[in-house]
Amino acid sequence: MFCVGAADDAGVLRAVAMVSLPVARMYDNGQTLEVTRTSTDGVRNANSLLYGAVWR
Repeated sequence: MFCVGAADDAGVLRAVAMVSLPVARMYDNGQTLEVTRTSTDGVRNANSLLYGAVWR
């Protein structure tokens, strides 16, 4: 459905999150999305930042 990225002050992409429709069919009700993947280069608190951005 969509992707979210986090960059540092220099504009270097440090983390990404991908969101899509749920894998399980019973959760695919047209209103539910699922974070299917996150990836960081080890920067501190990047996953928390991504999950917060995805939720909003």
